[in-house]
Amino acid sequence: MRVEHVQKNWISIIHDLDCSKVLSAETEKSLYELLADRAIICIKNQTLSHDDLLRIASIFGKVWDYKEDYGSRAFGVGHKQPEVDEEHSDNVEYVTEKGVLGNSYVPFHIDLNHYPIQYVPNRLLYCEANDTKESCPTVFLNTIEGFKHLDKNIQKLLRKSSINLKAPYVGGRHATMKRPAVDWHPWHKKEYINIDGFTIDMDEYKGDWHNLRRTIYTQMEKDNPRYEHHYDVGDLLIYDNRGTTHFRPEFEGHRMLKRVSWHQDWSKYVE
Repeated sequence: MRVEHVQKNWISIIHDLDCSKVLSAETEKSLYELLADRAIICIKNQTLSHDDLLRIASIFGKVWDYKEDYGSRAFGVGHKQPEVDEEHSDNVEYVTEKGVLGNSYVPFHIDLNHYPIQYVPNRLLYCEANDTKESCPTVFLNTIEGFKHLDKNIQKLLRKSSINLKAPYVGGRHATMKRPAVDWHPWHKKEYINIDGFTIDMDEYKGDWHNLRRTIYTQMEKDNPRYEHHYDVGDLLIYDNRGTTHFRPEFEGHRMLKRVSWHQDWSKYVE
């Protein structure tokens, strides 16, 4: 395989690798180490089945079981399992304009950070169809580098603060989730910022929260440019869900992404 490193070496584009075939142990380890070292990897020109997607995700950790990890265990005994807003098959989710978010703008967020679960998963997205204007990009920002660019006083405030997150849509996921404003990345052993567009307030802050959040994101992007991924059909995008936050613009047309979540095993190749 041929690897192209872009944008300050936190994104890697991979060419000449066919993931529909069983990969060698050496190649699997290389992919794992790329994701650990970077934040995003994209493997181009793929034609993949559900089994292929699940096999690739299992390189990095334990694949989420939809009913177990999205359902009653995630929400606690007695809580109603959330309504399914997307089709699900064999733990592969179909993400299209027919889902609960439609084709609307989705602000910067860390996936499932607003869910009542202890550890948010990592994810992959496989583009099976896309006729949207400008390929409807997913726009990423590095949360580790972003935290480094914050004013020291803001860093100090966030280190001692908790945030409350709530998804901007209704259903079983609409509970409020409390998390630290800044957390510790289990692999990089560095701080990353948890605050995103689903953050409704911060417990220890009495000022204008929305103005503070705008200031935080303005400072995060200083010398820390966004990465816009414009999907080609056949792209397999794999990302570190704590090391990045991302948003999606409003779009027109049809786009089909297939998504798999997994519990990242950060110690798989630690000797």
